Amino acid sequence: MANTIIKGKIFGETVNDLIEGSDSFLDIVKVSDYTAEEGTTVEFPVVGFLGDAIEVTNGKANYVDVNDKSVQATFKQYDMGVKLSDMELKESRIDRATGIRVQQTADSIKSKLKKLLIETLDTQQALEVEKLDENAVLDAQGLLGERLEQRASYIIANGKTINTLVKNVYTSNKTEKANTVFDSKTIRYNNVADGVFYLVQEDVMELLIGRGIESNVYRESDFHGEKINTDIIASAIVTEENRVVKVTVKTSEVEGASTKTTK
Repeated sequence: MANTIIKGKIFGETVNDLIEGSDSFLDIVKVSDYTAEEGTTVEFPVVGFLGDAIEVTNGKANYVDVNDKSVQATFKQYDMGVKLSDMELKESRIDRATGIRVQQTADSIKSKLKKLLIETLDTQQALEVEKLDENAVLDAQGLLGERLEQRASYIIANGKTINTLVKNVYTSNKTEKANTVFDSKTIRYNNVADGVFYLVQEDVMELLIGRGIESNVYRESDFHGEKINTDIIASAIVTEENRVVKVTVKTSEVEGASTKTTK
């Protein structure tokens, strides 16, 4: 490890800054530090809905029994290793070479964290619909009930699914605003399957960071250059009950696709 040119701490800090940069998907996710090692499983409460306030007389208090459920989160380590050859490490090339590798490493880890969040959304209540149209959105919103009005909601889907959904809704409702379907803002994430979208309310997805980004640089005899290993320990949960709906269309009618969706 001696005589390395790149400093692991600086590389890791730069990767972390890029991951924390603006991202339409991750921007709606709560990120919390929770010190945990790889393989640690922790139980977290899933908050239930209290319902409406109840009228009382003579100032007598009313207490609602809260039987919150719980969810287990297992922390896993996600890693990306890159190599920079001695040719790339020459003074005239090192800034460009490290810049590219930093960006690629950040993109790789960010992509994995998003997939982790999608896997968590897949555990929530599901709705199967006939077609990607206004009824699909309204039926999903109906499952959230009055809670839909309490905070912002988002539709997460790939580009083709959103294009089909928006086109069908706009055909029947000319008053819809750009990037919005019945007041739910659309977020494009292309690793969602065709014909699937998630209706998600604000502040219910939580990314748990067991250990933040760390980078280490090695110089070893089997490679003429430097090896840079960057990793993070993380898990994800949905913190409230019945705030997410996974919607799947029975037969995909997404533009450019005519196959059945994979469940």
